[in-house]
Amino acid sequence: MRSMTGYSKVVDVKNGVEVSVEVKTLNSKYLSISVSSPSYLSECEMKMNDILGNFIKRGKVSVRIYVKFVEPPRISVDFATAQAYHSALEDLASKLRIPEPVGIDDLLRFKEILRFDLEDEQIEKICRAVLEVLKEAVKRVVDERKIEGEKLRKSIEEFLSEIESNVIEIEKNSEELLRYYSKALRENVEKIIPDDVIIDKNILETAIAVLAERADIKEEIDRLKSHIGRAKQLLKEDDSVGPSLDFLAQEMLREFNTILSKSKLVEITEKALNGKILVNSLREQIQNIE
Repeated sequence: MRSMTGYSKVVDVKNGVEVSVEVKTLNSKYLSISVSSPSYLSECEMKMNDILGNFIKRGKVSVRIYVKFVEPPRISVDFATAQAYHSALEDLASKLRIPEPVGIDDLLRFKEILRFDLEDEQIEKICRAVLEVLKEAVKRVVDERKIEGEKLRKSIEEFLSEIESNVIEIEKNSEELLRYYSKALRENVEKIIPDDVIIDKNILETAIAVLAERADIKEEIDRLKSHIGRAKQLLKEDDSVGPSLDFLAQEMLREFNTILSKSKLVEITEKALNGKILVNSLREQIQNIE
């Protein structure tokens, strides 16, 4: 099990360039990848995304790639574009009555004026170097996410144990629920029906049975036990289990809500409310899981 948060930075010299890769991952409902890299590496962006997708299944992934050349590369200047920008800036300064002349610093803000004059073979070598460093950086992030995931696993196991304890207590008191409704119905009938009216015993017992069936929480208890058991199994898996755990937590909330709507016993109500609080806390932890 892995957390969705992690960070790594790897710097290495390969194929005549120094490559620096930073990978940062955060919580997200789906997999979202953002890569910032030099424009001449656009051809290998798909391969970068493939590497990231192979290692990370869920979360917001931000990657920054920096490349330094060991030997100075050739740089080409787009003089026509530079002249066009210069003319446009001078016209703008004139119309706005800006006294400062247009300088080289102003032109250097337009990145398309200067670009690396790299051959296809050079770009391919740089791309291979970047992919190797990226893979190492992602592996380190995954290792960190696993470490954080182990911490989350322990926390979630504790929540599940507490939830299970509340379910056990609810189950112990569930048998008392039938007796409670039976007694309440008999007392209400005695208050409403005059003393000289004979109550049909069969009708009363049928009414009690119907009421008991509506108030029965055995199915909810069984489903809660099943959800808790499944959640414990998922914690042992080395896969993206966050969405499945979140679904189970939602189902647990549904069962506790149903129990609360059916039960009038204080002992059951307290444990069901406590169970809801624990499940909500559990979901906060689950939001961090891949």
